[in-house]
Amino acid sequence: MPDGGKILEFGSGEGTKELLKLWKVTSVEHNPKYYVNRDHTIPATLDRETGWYHEDRVKIALNQGPFDLVIIDGPPGKARGSIRIKLFEDISCPVIFDDVNRWIDRDAMRRFCKALGYEFEIIKGKEKDFAICRKDENQ
Repeated sequence: MPDGGKILEFGSGEGTKELLKLWKVTSVEHNPKYYVNRDHTIPATLDRETGWYHEDRVKIALNQGPFDLVIIDGPPGKARGSIRIKLFEDISCPVIFDDVNRWIDRDAMRRFCKALGYEFEIIKGKEKDFAICRKDENQ
């Protein structure tokens, strides 16, 4: 990804500080303790029904695209399994899903990729796994 490229991340924290050194980052975050920089953070609460970020906040973030990369690293726990896939129908950039060593995160990633025509590769880490999802070039 080129310096100055645009990243959209769901969930933020210490890693965001490193991303901000090279790229333009938009973060959707529900926990104020993880706001790294108010200029790039879109505060969001979690939907009581789905457990995922409120749809209106996700739309605000997506409308700031196009993005070179999307990172799904939030919300924590079971809530990530409720990702609103239909909101991402207009993106085509690679998507990274963190924590796919947990079954609920791996299942969310697989459903996302299947629904949007992405292929995925799981990268095994020392303590946890992540997946890189790319558009299937044959579709």
